[in-house]
Amino acid sequence: MNAKSKMLVTVLSGLSLLAVASGQLFAQGTPGGGSVPMALTITATVTVQGADNGGDPIDKIATGSMKITTAWIIQQIAAAESLSFPKGAKLVLDSGSVSVTDSKGNVLFDASSYVTVDLDPDAMGVWSGQVNNNTSAANYTGTYLTTVTYSDPAGDTITFTGLTSEKYSLTAMDGNGNQNGTDSLTITGVGEGNFSGNNLAGSGTIGASGKGAFGS
Repeated sequence: MNAKSKMLVTVLSGLSLLAVASGQLFAQGTPGGGSVPMALTITATVTVQGADNGGDPIDKIATGSMKITTAWIIQQIAAAESLSFPKGAKLVLDSGSVSVTDSKGNVLFDASSYVTVDLDPDAMGVWSGQVNNNTSAANYTGTYLTTVTYSDPAGDTITFTGLTSEKYSLTAMDGNGNQNGTDSLTITGVGEGNFSGNNLAGSGTIGASGKGAFGS
């Protein structure tokens, strides 16, 4: 290790010790840091592998296209589980798990075995913002990668990976330890998978937003 590297390590170690001694940590955002349920809005268009026509001497193979949306995923879950969800049903991300809810937010079905959302899986997100260490009020803006996966009992699977932009804020904690949070994020990326035995690949966006109160 050269002299410059040793100096950098020494400075960083010193700053870490000061932070611990003061009882405070450096400001750092957290994926999903608004701590509120967020409704998912999924919009993707994929190219689907078609069949070879077996022609001779000209042998052709075709492709098709399909839309993958929030409504489509809810329909797939309903069909696989022999359920009927009401009009206005949503996919909601809450505390790392995905559920189907009604329009009022009541949980109808735990969909975590069908849909997973892994925010910043490698913990390499980049953040700006601030926190008040006295009141816990905070606001942050972050950028990181997210992986979203759909799978079902029939063996269909789709994996979507994209760059995520998130913005969230927390109000000051009240005397009872409660806070209000707002959170929104947009994932823009690409994906691939297999549905009904056919390979597919495409691109799209996934949005999520929510607000609410939480605390002790």
